[in-house]
Amino acid sequence: MRTSLRRAALWAATPALALSTLAVTAPTAGAYSEARVGALESAPVAGAAGWLSGQLTNGLLVNEQYTFTDVGLTVDAALGLDAVGDDESVAVVAGAVDDPDTLRGYIGDGEGEAYAGSTAKALLLAQVAEVDPTTFGGVDLVSRLESLVVAEGDAAGRIKDRSAWGDYANVIGQAYAVEGLDAAGSELTDPATDFLLRQQCAAGYFRLYLPAADAAQGTCDTAGAPASIDATAIAVRALLPQADDLDVAPRVATALNWLESQQAEDGSLGSGDGEVANTNSTGLAGWAFGLAGHDQAAADAADWVVERQAGTADACRPNALRHDLGAIAYDDAGRSAGEVDGITVEAQDQWRRASAQALPALQWLSSKQPMGDVRVDGPRRFSQGSYSLSVSGLAEGEQACLRGPGLRDLLVGEDSAAYEIKAPARTTRRNYTLTRLGAAPVTVGTTVLAARKLPITLQKQRVAAGKRQTVRIRGLEAGEKVTVRFRGQRVDRGHAGPAGRFVSTFRVLGDTGRAKIKVVGQFANRTNRKGFWVR
Repeated sequence: MRTSLRRAALWAATPALALSTLAVTAPTAGAYSEARVGALESAPVAGAAGWLSGQLTNGLLVNEQYTFTDVGLTVDAALGLDAVGDDESVAVVAGAVDDPDTLRGYIGDGEGEAYAGSTAKALLLAQVAEVDPTTFGGVDLVSRLESLVVAEGDAAGRIKDRSAWGDYANVIGQAYAVEGLDAAGSELTDPATDFLLRQQCAAGYFRLYLPAADAAQGTCDTAGAPASIDATAIAVRALLPQADDLDVAPRVATALNWLESQQAEDGSLGSGDGEVANTNSTGLAGWAFGLAGHDQAAADAADWVVERQAGTADACRPNALRHDLGAIAYDDAGRSAGEVDGITVEAQDQWRRASAQALPALQWLSSKQPMGDVRVDGPRRFSQGSYSLSVSGLAEGEQACLRGPGLRDLLVGEDSAAYEIKAPARTTRRNYTLTRLGAAPVTVGTTVLAARKLPITLQKQRVAAGKRQTVRIRGLEAGEKVTVRFRGQRVDRGHAGPAGRFVSTFRVLGDTGRAKIKVVGQFANRTNRKGFWVR
């Protein structure tokens, strides 16, 4: 445990904050990684993770509107996927970003250009993927990040870009740096943490923007900085692993209390004062609430987020989101637009960012919405009248949409459901698909075979007793069962080939005279007879 004397000066600078946290219960340090267990067994979590990982192209997110590879958003997605235990997708992303050229384009070359926030996020990616961060993409990310931490003066502990374009480091990047340096056991964890805590106002929130590194830093309060829900939530996540520090714990608790004070009755939060409620900020706050053990606030946030997710019900509605189940809209306006237009190239970036940031919060849904072991049963082939379809195995509360010709039904938590479907009068293939959020679609196909007089061709019109006759049958469906009878006795059976044909050769036995062959397909109403002479 770190000594509380280490931050005595920091506490002296913010007495109001220190007094306000005395009665606050601090989060436990062990909460940080517990929420991942079984997360992907929840339909909304699995659905969002599946949609987000499905957006990857060779392990990276490509912005199709402006045709560039967005490595930063890719890392955000990987961190969200890691939070819910999708290790396979995280490994795919890490493998792609580990490419030296890709990494260099994201964090800079380390000489003329070096971007602190990007370096911190790359370090976190390597750590969650459990690969060596000291050789990642040919770079020692720990040393690189340490080189971007101001060593002395009023800005000591602050991260700083080294770039001809200027310094764009902010509190979110500072938080990522604290988290990465702490996980790496860096000696710069303490000064970086101290500087991050200086960005917290007495009310409990963290500001987003930092003063210039060479200017007087002051405090959040002296700067009169506006509140940032996103920066506060990310700072809380970064500080939670240090919650056994007596200096850090009350500051985290105060930040959590402030976040809860900003949460609306419906569970939502906006990104700042007066901003519209959105899944990005609500998801980030919900993620922080959940990790810190603020279960009710986390559940309220998750329940609000899931209402903006393209879910199973969308698969049963005539809207365009049925092609993107699992995706999370940024806000109500974004979801409404998606229902009409789908996720367009112009809207793609917003949906991806919202999904990446909101995904982890879904772990704390008040209803976990588990997925069952589902079966869809129906006949492979049918002739006339009505045939039956059945669905079984849905988990309690689980939704599923069954669609097909003449049928569209939304099932909710039903252990079993049965349908009687009238067969058409013509031969046709009818496919029925059961769609569920978070699971692969299940399709059952029924081929309806209409009554038909099957075309028959005989090789010979006269055949000597004891010799062989060949019959060719057409007009069958591929794979259809066929039975051939001669003088009432079965002489052959099998299945039609891909072209719907069947050829049978048999020995002609019995008395001379007129004899008949009868051919029957899968059903008795698909048949024909033909005669020939036996001599």
